[in-house]
Amino acid sequence: MNNNENFESFAYLLANGVEPDEFGNVDESDDLWMVDRLDRSKLDGSLISLKTLDAYLYFINQNLEVWPSEYQVRTILRSGAYLGEVLRKIAPTNYNWYDRDSGIKRRPDIEDMLPSEPTLEIAGILMDEDGILFPIAKALRTIQSGLENTTFELGANFYGGVNDVLEETIEEMIESHNADLKTLKG
Repeated sequence: MNNNENFESFAYLLANGVEPDEFGNVDESDDLWMVDRLDRSKLDGSLISLKTLDAYLYFINQNLEVWPSEYQVRTILRSGAYLGEVLRKIAPTNYNWYDRDSGIKRRPDIEDMLPSEPTLEIAGILMDEDGILFPIAKALRTIQSGLENTTFELGANFYGGVNDVLEETIEEMIESHNADLKTLKG
C-alpha cells in the first residue's frame, strides 16, 4: 500500500502552512522555523517553485548552528515531500510514495541499497515500476550542502531525463538558479 496521502499532506503543509483549529487559532510552533523566509506564494507545485524551496533550504544551511532541533524533522519531511510531489507531477509514469518496508515488499531488489533500519532519509521513497527516488534524502542534502546540491537541479535533471527536453534549456535553468542562489549568498 502506498503512502501518497501522507506525503501529499506534508507537501501541502510546506506550501500552505498549518491550518487554523476550529476556533481560528494557528499553532505557530507546528509550522516551520523562520517561515517568513519561505515565500509560500511561489510554491505552486511547478518545477520552477523548487527555486523558492532551495532559497529557504539555503537560508537554513547558512544558519545550521542556530536551527532549533524541534523544527528539523518537520522541515526535512515537508521539504522532501514537496520535492517529491513536484517530481510526481512532472513524471510521465505513476510514481507512488512508500516507506522503507513497503518499498522493499513492492520491489525486493532495492533492499540492498537501503539501510537495514528505517531512517529519516528513507521515510518516504518514490517508486514507479522501474525508478526509485529519495526526495527526503535530497532535501536533507540540500540543507547540509547548500548551493552544491539543490532540489531544483534534481527536478530539472529528472524532467529533462524523462521528457527528452533540450539539455541546453535545462542547463540554462540550472545556471540561472545557481546565480539566484549566489545572489542570496551575497
